[in-house]
Amino acid sequence: TRLYVTNYASNTLSVIDTATNTVAATVKTGKRPVQIAIDRVGGRVYVANYESRSVSVIGLFGHTVLGTIPVETNPFGIAVDPSRGRGYVSNAAVDTLSVIDTRTDTVVSTVPVGKALLGRVVDALGNPLEGPKLNLTHRYPLRPAPLNPMAREPVTKPIGTGVRAMDGLLTCGRGQRV
Repeated sequence: TRLYVTNYASNTLSVIDTATNTVAATVKTGKRPVQIAIDRVGGRVYVANYESRSVSVIGLFGHTVLGTIPVETNPFGIAVDPSRGRGYVSNAAVDTLSVIDTRTDTVVSTVPVGKALLGRVVDALGNPLEGPKLNLTHRYPLRPAPLNPMAREPVTKPIGTGVRAMDGLLTCGRGQRV
């Protein structure tokens, strides 16, 4: 089991082996790494670098830097949704949320958030139900283009249902759409 720790002052990420309580690797990141998110499906660790306007992408198994994703000013919080192939980075200085496609490691959209939405009542499309119009310069599509089914990983691991007759006749696989 591994533990990942950002080292703010030294601009690194430490990988700690919890079985032996030793540092397994130290990886150079951008300036002032503050938070991490782990994508076990994609095999990557994403590190928000507060002062370099970037997210470092680190291989989960080789512990090497795979790339750097430029984002808005002062990325602070970061989260990954492996089921949708998306990463979300809050940009503290400009009140936006950068949406990252974790399959291509690129920013696909920047969503305005923050003070303009405080105390406002909006509908499902983000339109104000009261008061003046919102002054938002960016919008994220509610229905983005569908994913190409041929770009998905192939189904290779079977999943047992607990019913032997079903497992023998109708094998289900991990990641399979049923």
